Amino acid sequence: MPQVTVRIPAWLSRRGNSDQGAMDEIDFWGTDVESVLGELRLFARGNEVLQRILQERTFGIILNGRYVDPYDSSKNTLKSNDEIMFVPLLDGG
Repeated sequence: MPQVTVRIPAWLSRRGNSDQGAMDEIDFWGTDVESVLGELRLFARGNEVLQRILQERTFGIILNGRYVDPYDSSKNTLKSNDEIMFVPLLDGG
């Protein structure tokens, strides 16, 4: 099972009480689930902030420096030492 690091903007997990660029890191052990989104949903069961991010779909997911779209049945799977970072999606206008 892979060990994965999830990075969440600190301002989100601390409800605005941090630098805008700061990130909180959470390590977890992956399972044999086939997709990145599946892994994150399992992990989110114990993390209220991550649950909210996944439900609202207001954040993009960066896997090892590359944007992935987990909502289209992504074929990306997690491997040991992978890093997932959540970044806010911006809406142009």
